[in-house]
Amino acid sequence: MTHQRVGTVCLVLLAMLIALAYIVPFALLRDVQAWHGAFLFWTVFGLLVLGLIARLVAEWRP
Repeated sequence: MTHQRVGTVCLVLLAMLIALAYIVPFALLRDVQAWHGAFLFWTVFGLLVLGLIARLVAEWRP
């Protein structure tokens, strides 16, 4: 894939993750009393976001 295509895909995936950051805690995890579900979600979310941002800026050149 070209650099522009990779950037576009990363930004779309990042936007989807940001949407999930609102949907999952307030919709899917609303009735979960244990903190384990939220902890797992935010851990995986954080790692995915860090990975996408690292991929996005890995080949960033001025």
